[in-house]
Amino acid sequence: MLSQDLNSKKFAFSQIASGVLYNTGSKLIRQQTDILKTYYNRQTGATLANLSSQPFSVVASSQRVTLLIKYLSSIRFLDLKKTSKGKNKKVYQPIYNKPLYGFIYGYAYSRLRYGFTQSVTEATIDPLKIVMKKPIEL
Repeated sequence: MLSQDLNSKKFAFSQIASGVLYNTGSKLIRQQTDILKTYYNRQTGATLANLSSQPFSVVASSQRVTLLIKYLSSIRFLDLKKTSKGKNKKVYQPIYNKPLYGFIYGYAYSRLRYGFTQSVTEATIDPLKIVMKKPIEL
């Protein structure tokens, strides 16, 4: 009985966490694509093609849920404030570090930490309320 209860809790957590991480990945990629189109339009299309292909996946196992993002290595260098010769860039908009960590800590972490209890309540209590309202047929 106890192991079945633990398995159902793990299953509920993995489903909710998968949904939160999928939303995090899609919003992050959408924001980075918008930044790339607006501020870095003179770059080659390889980075834009990579971001447009939705390079993320959510992997759920029995123990953990993981968000995997496969970036081209060039996207990390777009975030540098200076050119290769040491001059400040005329147009600078953070595309990698700030959005990435902002979404992970600001969006996903807060949703998992505080929104999880509300989601579990909705996922478990609401179906029980519906069942309890139905008359029992003998």
